[in-house]
Amino acid sequence: MWNRIMLTIYSVFVLTGPASTGDMTHIPDRDFDKLYDAGNNDPTGIWSNGTTMWVVDDYADKIYAYNMRSKARDPDKDFTLAKNIHPRGIWSDGTTMWVADDYADKIYAYNMRSKARDPDKDFDTLYAARNIHPTGIWSDGTTMWVADYGDQIYAYGGQASTSDQGIRSDQGIQDFPMKIRGDTGSLKICVRDHECEDGDKIRVEVDGRSIFSGEIDNGWDCYTLTVWARESYAVELTALNGTGYKGDCSYRDENTGEIRVTGENTETQVWRHRGGAGSKARIIVETVR
Repeated sequence: MWNRIMLTIYSVFVLTGPASTGDMTHIPDRDFDKLYDAGNNDPTGIWSNGTTMWVVDDYADKIYAYNMRSKARDPDKDFTLAKNIHPRGIWSDGTTMWVADDYADKIYAYNMRSKARDPDKDFDTLYAARNIHPTGIWSDGTTMWVADYGDQIYAYGGQASTSDQGIRSDQGIQDFPMKIRGDTGSLKICVRDHECEDGDKIRVEVDGRSIFSGEIDNGWDCYTLTVWARESYAVELTALNGTGYKGDCSYRDENTGEIRVTGENTETQVWRHRGGAGSKARIIVETVR
């Protein structure tokens, strides 16, 4: 019973008055309160890209994924932690997920797309610095800060700055590995705005042909594309502006949203660009075996 009562991720408090008063209000409808039902019994660290909430579990040696809008489980985005014995804090730059391990005195790195280990981006010199109980971690894309039970926060450089999508830079789209049945089939390409924004305008082109241009809504706007197996298609997403109404959103002067490609599998990505900027990737089509 104790676990069931405690296993809720409470929503971030928001200011209801001047910042100097410290008045904060709980927003219960933004809580994640079904962790126990998912087996996520010992949550220790959380991180989100605005679309998915990842919750690391100390007992299960696993990172559980939840949809930020519906709060529903998204198991396709889970991480199984192969070597983490006591995972604590997690942080990602959109390309790599780092996991602090209290027992191993180490920060393990995992690829966000494949979920595979990426040992070249590990932080494995913590013990030499006497950072022997790493818990919470955060980075600005250049420096990684690591909290320790020993009443200190240690700073490290190197691996956190090697990613091609640091927190200080725009977040662009990456390749979409898609599957169809047979030699030809169709893919559905959908776009939508970040839920706290309105007024963002984008253009999406596939092999130079515009399939979407204009203001995007909070709901999905979709286009069906006919494709061939063993072919790839260039997709380009451009932020036509970055100054739509942001409401309570923190992405000021930036254009953010989601793009989803669906065939026999589904790939969803988040972008964040300044107005006029964009990114390119490829839709790589294979036949389901």
